[in-house]
Amino acid sequence: MSDDSLPERTAAPEARKEPPRDTRDSWIERFKLALGLKAPASIRDDLEDALEESEESATDDFTREEKRILRNLLTARDIRVQDVMVPRGAIVGIADDAPFSELRALFTTAAHSRVPVYGETLDDPKGMIHIRDMFARLDVIPLDAKVADIGLIRPVLFAPGSMPALDLLIEMQAKRIHMALVIDEYGATDGLVSLEDLLEIIVGEIEDEHDIVEDSAVELLSDGVLAINASATIEEVARLMSVDLETESDEHDVGTIGGYVTALLGRVPGKGETITAPNGMAFTILDGDARRLKRVRITPAPVVDET
Repeated sequence: MSDDSLPERTAAPEARKEPPRDTRDSWIERFKLALGLKAPASIRDDLEDALEESEESATDDFTREEKRILRNLLTARDIRVQDVMVPRGAIVGIADDAPFSELRALFTTAAHSRVPVYGETLDDPKGMIHIRDMFARLDVIPLDAKVADIGLIRPVLFAPGSMPALDLLIEMQAKRIHMALVIDEYGATDGLVSLEDLLEIIVGEIEDEHDIVEDSAVELLSDGVLAINASATIEEVARLMSVDLETESDEHDVGTIGGYVTALLGRVPGKGETITAPNGMAFTILDGDARRLKRVRITPAPVVDET
């Protein structure tokens, strides 16, 4: 479909269909072949066996990063779309009757490559606009033209929050549509999911050209307590706190303090939540969202009086 015409929504929420079975089978078969795994009935069994053999073997067949990705893949089947979506209140979108000048300003300030377009509310979605399409016609679209009339709106997918995240990933790849709106049983918009959100389930956080690269931003508080970005490495935190974290982090195959805290709890903790490590250190979440941690306060383990 040409970007010069206004595309229709791909389907109403109630008409959304599962991807064809052969698409899913061929995707899994390609993945098995890429890993060199052959025939047994369950690819999950194949992966678990391969990882177990790798742990027991003197010569490790997988790198640390490969093992992390494979373990993520094994647990990904239990993750639902609602677990990784951007909630409705955090969606950055634009009304279809807004002027083109407002769309330009939104892309400048929002740091997103795609934004959803809606009618009166988010419950009346029209599609989405990609920043690349906007730049391609930046010089020919009048600033007062309505978003609905500029011919840049692309379709989006619709998915219930209970849908397995990997199923939506496969559907996005098959249909080449990289944004989905999460709808409830009444067709109202609950949230938004991008292809990047789904890929991060398997490969971890993806930084694109819009992400801000920050250092660990260490803030020393009182009595040995510090606040630090969750992206700080295990090695850096161990050095700052004068403790050994690397042995425990190796057991979880994580490299950042955010990954370590998430592994300790078995899920992404919420803002304000405190997690205590086996060594007695406490990690309080200062900032983060449903997908990842952003900033953590670390309190040293209490000193044991041995006298």
